[in-house]
Amino acid sequence: MADQKRKYVVKKKLTISKTYRAWDNWAVGDIMVGKVVGTHEDTKYGKESPIINVEEAFLKKDKAKDYIGKNVVLNYCGQLAKNYPDITVGDVLQVEYTGKGVIQGKSKYAGKEAHSVQVDLMGEIGDDEELAEEEDEDDGL
Repeated sequence: MADQKRKYVVKKKLTISKTYRAWDNWAVGDIMVGKVVGTHEDTKYGKESPIINVEEAFLKKDKAKDYIGKNVVLNYCGQLAKNYPDITVGDVLQVEYTGKGVIQGKSKYAGKEAHSVQVDLMGEIGDDEELAEEEDEDDGL
């Protein structure tokens, strides 16, 4: 068996390495920008969390270079789900940690603290003609 040559080669890796960074380790104002490369199922709650391949990071406590090029799981939280429920593989996201707040309303979580994040769908400069037009208008001021 050891003398036989393989007939197949890997076309695409279907499993990816992941780094987990708990929201408690984020400082207010920390930002990560990256492309969605998959999802991770939270076995405790049965929720899907997006995984981004980090292209840019601006962190107060940790070294940004430690995350560049890594696949980071964006842990599922209500604020993430609310801000961007239709995240798909290939989307480029900017995620900014905005702190903790007390959940309002009449849900079973009312009165408890929850993490808050701002999620923006990003596009490359020049992809959006409207953005280019707005920049031209700003130059005329």
